[in-house]
Amino acid sequence: MEFLDKFALYPSENHLELLRMIFVLLFVVHIPYLGFVFGSALFSLLFHFLNWREENELHARFARTSIGLAVSNLGAVFLLGLIPLFTMGIVMGQLFQHSPFHVLNYFTLLFVLEFLGFLFLVAYQRALSREGSSFVFTFGLGLIGLALITGVLFHLSAVFSLVAKPEKWAFVNPVFPTFVTANVLPRFLLLAAVSVAFAAVAQGFLLLVWKKEEPESPFGNLVRSFCGWAALIFVLLTPILIVWNLYTLPKPALTGTVFFLWMVVLALLLIVAFALNAVLNRRKTALATAFVAFLLVYLSSGIAEQVTATNANREHEKVLALEAEKEHEKILEIREERLAALNKIDGEDVFKRICSACHKFDQRLVGPPFQSVIPKYRGNAEELVAFILNPVKKDPGYPPMPKPNVSKAEAKAVAEFLLKRLLGKPENPVQAK
Repeated sequence: MEFLDKFALYPSENHLELLRMIFVLLFVVHIPYLGFVFGSALFSLLFHFLNWREENELHARFARTSIGLAVSNLGAVFLLGLIPLFTMGIVMGQLFQHSPFHVLNYFTLLFVLEFLGFLFLVAYQRALSREGSSFVFTFGLGLIGLALITGVLFHLSAVFSLVAKPEKWAFVNPVFPTFVTANVLPRFLLLAAVSVAFAAVAQGFLLLVWKKEEPESPFGNLVRSFCGWAALIFVLLTPILIVWNLYTLPKPALTGTVFFLWMVVLALLLIVAFALNAVLNRRKTALATAFVAFLLVYLSSGIAEQVTATNANREHEKVLALEAEKEHEKILEIREERLAALNKIDGEDVFKRICSACHKFDQRLVGPPFQSVIPKYRGNAEELVAFILNPVKKDPGYPPMPKPNVSKAEAKAVAEFLLKRLLGKPENPVQAK
């Protein structure tokens, strides 16, 4: 985090809101694709193994097609996989800057694991498409790739779980936040189950609806049957994992909004289940409904994750917003001083316009005569500037001085004018910073 802290400004409240929206967008882009790759690699290895046990052209074709849909397009690997993950790390780094939460370390490891996982799966896909490739070598490439992507899912689950437990940040391993909370395992199993179900739905949609594979053909029937049943089984398992996930979340992170969003997820999964039942009854067009509903599942769960993180980190965000306000004031002050340097402010003119209505140098008016009060600020012009900008009642014989409508640069100019007028050249003139 120290690296990001050097270059990132404190985010304001509006900036924080924008970062949350960007996070949800990245979540909806990256997590479904990561789940699709995970499930597709799992399906491909399963059918590749079945084909090795008993040679079957349908199994071999499904193994090739499944992994090909996931990683054969290198543009998708970068645009939906690596780039969103990298950007997600930057966004979370902004959200949790100047905290003991090791965002940079965690996302560096995630990026390395995902990059290697995609690398091995691309190599597996190309080895699988070549005739005569060794089963052990090809299967080994795919198995290593799947293990690395599984590591990404688990590490993401651990990081997201830790977000909701800020009291643990300072005591957690800065690279491997493994089982730091009871929420890691249910969150990982939920993410894995949803990934397998979504991959099955997406495979069926892309092959039967997008590429118009005939569902009554031997290969189309295999796709419809396997994808339909695999998706349905894991969709029906998901509600149990959602309840377990919510049960293990810390209470400060849970609000009515979080429960509502997960209820929306359950309703969408019910729609998916009905659509899958229709698919198993040979209505392939229902796959489009299931696919769209699953994308909405990811959107709702992404918003739920962000709301949960916001609930758990309100104090940290208040600190960030307060520091952002201070930084903004410093920037305005520097800008004001630079403008004042370009356009020299006449302190006497400011005195005549604003101060002379209530003050004279040698006699009492609304306020005390300057010759009786200004000498108190000999050698301390900054204190006089501070009083002008934020006056406080000091003499009970006079009414409180209202806050004048002057900038800091004007206050410095009039302070220098008064000190010079009454004391000669100021001993400690106000310097622009």
